Amino acid sequence: MITNLPNGSTIEIPCYVDGNGISPAWVGPLPLQCAATCRTSISVQEMAVEAALTGNRELVRLAVLHDPLTSAVCNTDEVWRMCDEMFEALAPWMPQFNGDGLRWSDRPLPADGAYRHPKPANAGWLPPALATAHAGAVEVASVSASAKAGSLSVGYKDS
Repeated sequence: MITNLPNGSTIEIPCYVDGNGISPAWVGPLPLQCAATCRTSISVQEMAVEAALTGNRELVRLAVLHDPLTSAVCNTDEVWRMCDEMFEALAPWMPQFNGDGLRWSDRPLPADGAYRHPKPANAGWLPPALATAHAGAVEVASVSASAKAGSLSVGYKDS
């Protein structure tokens, strides 16, 4: 849906919500500067996940060090100390960092690792909720008498 980010990335995109459920909108490529920032965060998140699944303390330190917000305010020694303090304080809740490491491939993935990749809509396609407004001007929601009384009607059977 965002073509210049790695497949399998968790993204926030616009969606259409109607009687058919939630349908993601096709976004296409982000501007290069936005994609670069997103790819940096995605790489840091991938390192953090791999570290959490394998118990790799060094990879945690590197993920924290490469985080753009952390690296803007902490030097390498501060990051190392901060991570050591975190490991000590959170040891009861992070047993994977006690030496018994699993690899990413040892963990089951949802849908056997298959990701859904919707195709872009055909030219002129509109979601069902907007299809009726396509022929003429877009309908503007009107404020009903109930809205004036303190509740706003925004759709089918919601009053």
